[in-house]
Amino acid sequence: MQESFEKLNINLNLAAVSGCLPILKKNGKAQSREVIDFILLDYLPKNAGKIEGVIICANWINSKDDKFTLVQNIKETVNYLHKMGLKTIIIGQNETYNIAFTSIAAREYQYNTEISANYLNDESYDWNLFLRENLQPFYLDVYNLNSFLKLSPEHTPYMMDQNHFTKTGADLVIRQIFADKKFLNFLRGY
Repeated sequence: MQESFEKLNINLNLAAVSGCLPILKKNGKAQSREVIDFILLDYLPKNAGKIEGVIICANWINSKDDKFTLVQNIKETVNYLHKMGLKTIIIGQNETYNIAFTSIAAREYQYNTEISANYLNDESYDWNLFLRENLQPFYLDVYNLNSFLKLSPEHTPYMMDQNHFTKTGADLVIRQIFADKKFLNFLRGY
């Protein structure tokens, strides 16, 4: 994403943590929560006039809450950001696998067969559908249902483990995001 924004002459600041969702409601590991609290409660309010928009993404299935509660928590976070004049977009849940995708890709390549669907984590698909239906108009669906190659022509898999993209996979997802009308409207200021 950084590379894509640089090409558009847009400065992207990134705050990333693991073990915690980027929402107002307290969740996750204390150390990660400190970073999220700093960004949401200190940095953004102090700098809102200098920031044009906020992109929020996470592995949403890591929520300890049910889907309805998570949607409510995301909406509260988006409303909080909107009150500061910050346009917001949510990047949706990507697909996840029950085993490392690299193992799946090796088997598919070795046996010239499609087996990845057998290892998809159905929970990520269900969460994505639910979030997509309940977080309009600011939800970007990035779930890959064969919309791009899972193995590049150079035989690089698009995921390095069960849910993290390789550089190749990230580039494919970013192209998908930058082709989405909602995202283009977000860049234009709605």
